[in-house]
Amino acid sequence: MADMRAALLRQLQLFFILAVIGTPFQYRTDIRMHGNVTCEREQRWCTRMVLMEYDTFKMLDDKIEDFGVKCTTGSYMPYEIIGKQEGDGLLDNFYEMHMLIFHSCADNGNIWKQEHKLNLIPVSVTNVNLEQNYATTNLAVPVKSFFDDDENI
Repeated sequence: MADMRAALLRQLQLFFILAVIGTPFQYRTDIRMHGNVTCEREQRWCTRMVLMEYDTFKMLDDKIEDFGVKCTTGSYMPYEIIGKQEGDGLLDNFYEMHMLIFHSCADNGNIWKQEHKLNLIPVSVTNVNLEQNYATTNLAVPVKSFFDDDENI
């Protein structure tokens, strides 16, 4: 039992040393995403967009920025999300970014959640400027509200 504790303690010490050594070498990446979200229906509709960075361990996922809930009667809505990331997980050299889109462009104003996986971005990149347009669809997952996943974001 003492051998097991000693081995576990050595592993924890190594993890701590790697985390401390890795901290000064982390990068800062400024991120800007912009474009339009479209709705093909002639109705008032709303959307909320959340830019996420996913990690190996879900509890360490980062919300980069939240566009908030915006509504329109038009067929499209321009968006701009500005945020930053300061390095990624231990031994992880790429940001795994996802865009979550909650929208009410559907029958009876039901709310849907779409998730879009973006291309991997190296953590060494200091400025990211992405233009991405999205079309709303009811081929997404139905949710109860625009904030349905907030406890997981």
